[in-house]
Amino acid sequence: MTYHDDDEQPLIQSRGIRSWQVLVILLIAIGFTLTITFRHEILPPTGQDRFIRQLRAEILAGSDLRSVYREYDTRKDRQDIVARLADDPHPQVRVTAIELLMRHEVTVKAPIIVGRYRLLRPDSTDQGPDSPVLRKLLTDPEPEVRQAAIRSVTSLARTQMFESELLHILWNGPEDERLLVSSWLGHWHGREALRVFASPLQSPAVRSSVFRGIQTWRSREFATGLDTAVGAMLTDPDPEIRLLALEASRWIESPRAVELWFLASQSPDRAIACRAVEYWIAGLVEDDDRYGMSGNRLPATSGLFRQLRDHSPEQLIRFALISHVLCQAAMGHAAKLESHLNDRTAWHVKHIVHPLIVIPRELRAWWGASPSARSDVFTAWLPDEPHLSENPPRRHLTSYILEQLKKPAQWCEAHRGLNGLHELEPINLPPGSQDTLGRYLDLHQVGSYAEIEQKIARLTSRD
Repeated sequence: MTYHDDDEQPLIQSRGIRSWQVLVILLIAIGFTLTITFRHEILPPTGQDRFIRQLRAEILAGSDLRSVYREYDTRKDRQDIVARLADDPHPQVRVTAIELLMRHEVTVKAPIIVGRYRLLRPDSTDQGPDSPVLRKLLTDPEPEVRQAAIRSVTSLARTQMFESELLHILWNGPEDERLLVSSWLGHWHGREALRVFASPLQSPAVRSSVFRGIQTWRSREFATGLDTAVGAMLTDPDPEIRLLALEASRWIESPRAVELWFLASQSPDRAIACRAVEYWIAGLVEDDDRYGMSGNRLPATSGLFRQLRDHSPEQLIRFALISHVLCQAAMGHAAKLESHLNDRTAWHVKHIVHPLIVIPRELRAWWGASPSARSDVFTAWLPDEPHLSENPPRRHLTSYILEQLKKPAQWCEAHRGLNGLHELEPINLPPGSQDTLGRYLDLHQVGSYAEIEQKIARLTSRD
């Protein structure tokens, strides 16, 4: 077969055209890639390039950045600048990117405390423009950068926007970063703060850090369910956790706090038992009745008498302990009135008078109709008593109770003329009678210490 030159010519030309087009496209692509990659070296630097170069040089030289920061604040391309700095290979430059971002963020400050719980809801919001740069820096490979990002984000007014990243760090990150998150958790996530505080998966340091943050921010969310968490923590094998639980128990607003203190006061760990009694007494004296706390703790403490079912030595000790707590709290209120009487005088006096009336009454109910069949001897140091010897003292319950009642009774005798005591409870006074503390005590037959001695002697007489 014979081929003519004219037959092959169009095919060769068409192939040559396609090859040339491909070559041109490849050259354009290579040129574009090189231009983009080396644009800062090839093209004249832009104003943004010059600013970033200057800023980067001064960061690495450790220079004073205040003047550069002021210039940054006036620029309209701030977001582009921090985005480029966040991609810098040097960690210190990325840390500076965080500082620049924070210059235009709203942050929260440690509050001036007003009320027991300042925060009724989270002191944060999940509203606002997204910040992908901060999100990326929270997961930076360098610990220095991550920690700087955590410190900054946790203090924002919109911390909730970064909830997923921060909670991941809190439960999966290294302990030093968990501590950074936990210390600020109270201002933006009180419910999660309680979960961390109660979790045995968290270290004592992290759980303590959460609680210190709660003491600063005072989140009411943390208080919901706190009694259940504290009850479980009081049985923790770590004494540090048990002490932390006791400290947190002071934030429980319900009468459940009294039950927990009573339970902890019987701990074989003397430090725990002593601290429980200390907090119990303080909890009865605290001037928090406006929040409904001291007011409900007083009847809750008296109600413990009715939980004593038998007359074993252990129950004698518990009766003595409850009496001791009520009387010590009474003297705490007396101390508050020593400096001056005020508009809360009746409330303080109520706590002083309470043991004088309630303890003899509960002793009679508990002792029963046949006191001669009961032994009132107990041998023990109470938890908050100094152990003066290795052998605990042997004491009679009635003698111990009278010893405890003596100071409140003497205080009342010295202040019988106080007026306006009708707030203690509704009473029907005879016409012309004065509404005084003395009159109130006489109606309850506890007008003097001698009268109280006689009353208890009659109740426990073995004749």
